[in-house]
Amino acid sequence: MDRSNPHLQTFQERGFPHADYPTGWFQVGWSDAFARGQVVAETYFGQDLVLYRTDPDDANAAGRIVALDAYCPHMGAHLAYGGSVEGDCLRCPYHGWSWDDAGRNAEIPYGERGSVNASTRSWPVREVSGIVFLWHAADGSAPSWDPPRMPEADAADFYRPYPWATHREPMHMHPQFAAENFPDLAHMRYVHRWAEIPEISLWQEDGPVLQVDYDGLVTTPKGPVRVATANTAYGVGLNVNRVLHGLRSTTLGAFTPIDQTRSEGFITVWVAKRDKDSTEPDGLARGIAAANTRELFGPDADRRVWEHQRYREHPLAVGYEARYTRAFRTWTRQFYPEPALISTGSS
Repeated sequence: MDRSNPHLQTFQERGFPHADYPTGWFQVGWSDAFARGQVVAETYFGQDLVLYRTDPDDANAAGRIVALDAYCPHMGAHLAYGGSVEGDCLRCPYHGWSWDDAGRNAEIPYGERGSVNASTRSWPVREVSGIVFLWHAADGSAPSWDPPRMPEADAADFYRPYPWATHREPMHMHPQFAAENFPDLAHMRYVHRWAEIPEISLWQEDGPVLQVDYDGLVTTPKGPVRVATANTAYGVGLNVNRVLHGLRSTTLGAFTPIDQTRSEGFITVWVAKRDKDSTEPDGLARGIAAANTRELFGPDADRRVWEHQRYREHPLAVGYEARYTRAFRTWTRQFYPEPALISTGSS
């Protein structure tokens, strides 16, 4: 195996100093993608998982999404392949053992439930604004903050984004590679072709939430246009960008570790309506969503850098770059419970 290929190297082999996956909320899908009774296999944080939507009940008319470790504690069958939803439980396809939404054994068809003390891990899941979030903490602790609520999701003057303004795709990069775009405004000039390097107008930290606002000139076919944006990071896996003037849009870029070499990238774009009575997105709205998706997943933008990047723990930052990079990395330390793994020698 050619370990010089960055696509085959672990995050640590590419210079990232933390061994544990970061703590926080991470996107694992969209609410509308989970039909009632659907069972889905996923892999995140190096763990095979099974996600399913429970049957509706008095408290949840649409049911709830549950995430469990994928393998039945009885004899190891993967619960997503043939498993069936019954109420809030998932029944194993191999021997019919049933597991509830908390991961507890709910039934052994040919024996007494209390005859074994068995359970599987249940992961905290929240559905907010049409996004499915999963909580990960290296120490197993419960959620200590809430995932973001997107006002645009409930606003009548914004189009609903799913499925036309959404996309997901695995990428060979750590979520922090993307998150570090927040303090790195010089890349807007050279990667995203802004006419100038934007200037930060607000840097505000509030626990796990960081807001960074900036504005600058964007190159367009009709000439430079000044754009003001408000940008909010929720941990290192959720990055929200809001264009404040003109035809408003809000983009959620989310990055969830699959294993120690890849993350799943998600994009969701809410675009304001030009016609408040419109129900179907017009050509301009679709163009904005497509352009934002290209900027994230296209071969000539951020992805090209992230998938081939070697992380510099001690970058050769200059001027404002040094100040904001240092501030950002200090802020992100709260999401990694252990000290830096080793000195990577990438200084």
